[in-house]
Amino acid sequence: MATITATFKVRYPEWQAAFDEWRRVCNLSMVQAMRYQAKQIASALILGYEPRGSKQWNQSTPPNDRKQGEGALVRDVYRAIYPLRAGGFRDVKLRRRVNLAVNRNDVEALQAMVRAGVFGAARVNLTVRPAGEEYASHQDSRQSRGRVLRKHPLFATVGTRTLKEYIAKAKHAVGQAKGGWASSLAALGGRVPAWVARHSKAGTCIDNLKPRQSAVSFSMINRSKWGMYNDEARRITDSVMANRAELIKADIEFLVERGWKRGEKGHIIKP
Repeated sequence: MATITATFKVRYPEWQAAFDEWRRVCNLSMVQAMRYQAKQIASALILGYEPRGSKQWNQSTPPNDRKQGEGALVRDVYRAIYPLRAGGFRDVKLRRRVNLAVNRNDVEALQAMVRAGVFGAARVNLTVRPAGEEYASHQDSRQSRGRVLRKHPLFATVGTRTLKEYIAKAKHAVGQAKGGWASSLAALGGRVPAWVARHSKAGTCIDNLKPRQSAVSFSMINRSKWGMYNDEARRITDSVMANRAELIKADIEFLVERGWKRGEKGHIIKP
């Protein structure tokens, strides 16, 4: 599986200039300054905003919060899979036929009904799969970023019980992509939400931000399964570093105007 590696090194010209000036204004060592800035980037990748509440930089790895992620998951599952059930049929005999086929998990009978238009003309091309194969149907419907963009399902499943069980289980996977950054933020002293922290094994970090280190650097390695895709929203890119540089410039102006500076942990030190 491919690995997305975001290395916190001085290699972006705009970032370099802003960082050097910020470090001079704050009077911090290279290790102190880089550790603070690395923490801001890791925090934004997970939380989507600056710790002090600024919404100026919102480059978080999707989703922005747990509720949004679970909602998107449920929506995508129902975009991928249509549950076949007996409810809604006025014809008693037809309802009994459908109910019997569902109870028996009779895929062949239900597929014939689907092709005959029993479940509606818009669903005649659905491929019926047995109850318990929801995972395969969901995965076969997803695009590279893991989303289901189709408005009409390609697959149908027998009944609703196993579909609901699959959704409940799949919700526990929400936050995996963010989890690839969790170990990095924790190593930098940041707090990680529990729903993201449970996936912290999806990533690692290489912390060379130590005093007397010959070459200081901090690498954030996202090993989540989404790392195999070239997804800009889940990577630290030039644009991300450029945005961070703009925030640093704004912070420099803020500090210089007031004659303040920031301490090692980012707190403001007044003269």
